[in-house]
Amino acid sequence: MANFLSKQEAFNEMLKGHYALGMIESGSEKRQLEFDALNEPILWSHNGADLMTLLKGFRGHPNYKLDYLTDLTAYVHDVHHSFVVVYQIYSPSTHVRLRLKLLIREGEVVPSVTSLFASADWNEREVYDMFGIVFGNHPDLRRIMMDERFVGHPLRKDYDIKQRMPFPDNIMISMDRCPTNERGEFLPCENKESNSAPRESLFDVYNPSVLLNLGPSHPAMHGTLRVMCRINGETIEDAKCEPGYLHRAIEKLGETNTYHQWFVYTDRLNYCSALNNNIAYAMAVENLLGLTLPERAVWIRMMCMELSRIIDHLICVAINALDMGAMTIFWHLYRWREEAYTMIEGMCGMRLTTTYARIGGLSYDLYEGFHKDLAHFCDGMLRALDDMEVMLTRNRIWIDRTKGVGKLSAKQALALSATGPVLRASGVDIDLRRDRPYYFYEDVDFDVVIASNGDVFDRYLVRTEEMRQSVRLLRQFQARIKPGPIWVDNPQVRIPEKIDVYTKMEVLIHHFKIFMEGIDVPPGEAYTAVEGPNGELGFYIISRGGPKAWRLRIKSPSFMHYQLTEKTLAGERIPDAISILGSVNIVAGELDR
Repeated sequence: MANFLSKQEAFNEMLKGHYALGMIESGSEKRQLEFDALNEPILWSHNGADLMTLLKGFRGHPNYKLDYLTDLTAYVHDVHHSFVVVYQIYSPSTHVRLRLKLLIREGEVVPSVTSLFASADWNEREVYDMFGIVFGNHPDLRRIMMDERFVGHPLRKDYDIKQRMPFPDNIMISMDRCPTNERGEFLPCENKESNSAPRESLFDVYNPSVLLNLGPSHPAMHGTLRVMCRINGETIEDAKCEPGYLHRAIEKLGETNTYHQWFVYTDRLNYCSALNNNIAYAMAVENLLGLTLPERAVWIRMMCMELSRIIDHLICVAINALDMGAMTIFWHLYRWREEAYTMIEGMCGMRLTTTYARIGGLSYDLYEGFHKDLAHFCDGMLRALDDMEVMLTRNRIWIDRTKGVGKLSAKQALALSATGPVLRASGVDIDLRRDRPYYFYEDVDFDVVIASNGDVFDRYLVRTEEMRQSVRLLRQFQARIKPGPIWVDNPQVRIPEKIDVYTKMEVLIHHFKIFMEGIDVPPGEAYTAVEGPNGELGFYIISRGGPKAWRLRIKSPSFMHYQLTEKTLAGERIPDAISILGSVNIVAGELDR
């Protein structure tokens, strides 16, 4: 950690040292420099042109090379008049972060940064959809989550979370007469009279290409994903991925519920690794509060995160193999997934949606016999991986279906902000557990798994070896954990013991106030990221004081990965589309907002 901190601190000093009083000169104007709760720099830009100058400058800086867009989002600065657009940029070579902010007024156009970061395409569409902020020169600025006929922008503060948007009577809901564009996507319907005439038949003009609607009803799409493919024979000439089939208002709920009340929604992000989500969110709030956890609580949380990684990778590999016809692997691996869930059930009483972490601690300590069960799981997991490699890794059919399919080069992966196993399978050596270590990851030994071809086969190999590394880490955690408390010694956030709640009036009142009124988080902001099973999972929280977040942003791996799937599908065959989507491991729970 010392190396990472020294680099970040050197970068911070460069920003402060070149300019007096923390102000960075730009002609006759000044840019404000601030630092968040984690001492990461925040640089305010004063207009769109200045923003582009900064992004280009930091991107091309020979020492820091901030050429990776981690996230792009926005928040309401003033309820009626202004917004802030936020750019989280990162250097894969030096591992330093910088947050650029642009304050804009209602109706002001922001320059698109897609010419610098290809991955900004969907991010800017999301900001346009959720806030109504327009990005000039964007290649395809349209709604991405909400229906084109939707009225309003849900993440604005003046949009009531209980509001229901009925379609006007003159809008025809039936799609059979709505016009489509050249990609086969439905355009907004006009009134019934103007659309009364049937459209021209697709067969009136000969076209060798055919539009294929893959999902959301396709079994591999799980009812929430849609890919519109333009095919010529068996070849996919072009593809467009469409999210927006799972609306839960999860970020909006993060701003209308207290920090404690929102915990249950973290289970429903990547529901294959709920423990990881719980802990990452707890870390984010704890960073704003400046809390330091007891050692035992940290080791238990790390155990939970590596168990989550194994479970998530098991599901990814097993389901992808099943979708391609390899059913034996599915049953062989799922036995060990259930073994892991049984341990988790013993820890907190739940299997899938756990809500195990708490701000400042954990809901329960490890149960008696946990370490024996964990040792059994680690031994069995390694044997299962050995069996899987015999059945799958050297299987000629599996190799033919995965090698050279869905290739993503290192350059493409970085430009499209890939993360986690997808990025490492393309040969990019990034892992936040090592590069920006949190908890005790700097004190344990593990290897970061890298491949080179960036295809479906390499993504499978990376996940397979990462499961072995997680077992290696679990054994180290088990050897080093010691008895001790699992809560911080801070009555503001510590949840009282149940026996005290039932027997002491003052404790009952305190318990009630924590959950119903919430804890008081001081003003500030921080972006907290962990190396989740599918890549960087981050929570960007802005607090203006009180028990609720002013802005709660989820940086999820699936959003970026679903976007890059469009690039990997072009030129592949129809059956390969399923294997590509499975190898990227899109989880709809963290895809939609």
